[in-house]
Amino acid sequence: MSKWLLACALLLAGCSAPKDNTIKLAYVQWSSAVAATEQVQKRLEAAGFTVKLVPVTTGAMWAGVASGSVDATVSAWLPQTQAQYAKLYLAKVEDVGPNLEGVKLGLAVPQDSPLQSITDLKDFSGPILGIDPGAGLMTLTKRAMGAYGLGNKLLPGSGPAMGYLLKRAVKEGRPVVVTAWWPHLIVEELHLRFLDDPKGIYPQGESVHTLVSRSLKEQHPKAYAILKGFHWTPRQVLDAMRAARQ
Repeated sequence: MSKWLLACALLLAGCSAPKDNTIKLAYVQWSSAVAATEQVQKRLEAAGFTVKLVPVTTGAMWAGVASGSVDATVSAWLPQTQAQYAKLYLAKVEDVGPNLEGVKLGLAVPQDSPLQSITDLKDFSGPILGIDPGAGLMTLTKRAMGAYGLGNKLLPGSGPAMGYLLKRAVKEGRPVVVTAWWPHLIVEELHLRFLDDPKGIYPQGESVHTLVSRSLKEQHPKAYAILKGFHWTPRQVLDAMRAARQ
């Protein structure tokens, strides 16, 4: 009997517990980030993974990937937009490269606005409609306001809240200035125009990168390969956003 028990014990010791096939994806609740995350979710699920989506702030997104509490994000704007978080966490994550290039961000107005440059905002008395206060775009906007000597109020809020206030202002014919990024359907549909930035505060040549935890490649090599291989274009982003709305 003792030999039989010993054999069973050795057999059980050689059997590892079932591998957790769940991949956690962190994302910020901007429409373009949601669209990208959903695209990756579909690819991972098609490969047999269970995907858990984790909506967070920008800082929590970086911290989560760095700590390993989430596995990846496809929402990191680099090298400058989220530089404050890259400085803290980039050495603790793996940047597998850009998944979207040709993006743009800055301050935007309706096409028929008389405002042409950020310098013109000295004559604009209204607030600037912003997004999540922890977003890199908000940090850049505060820097721009200081550089251009602007006294406008920067109103933080969510992406959807900014969109709602923007649409209402356009409908009522009121002057409005927003923090904006492209690709974004609202920029296309409301015919927004980015203001000139003669001081170059808002970066050119930004890309959206995929970040993964340091342990992902070893624990889930197939998921790692899917995330590393994810690339798309601004036009595909806009098409995905339109499809999601239908």
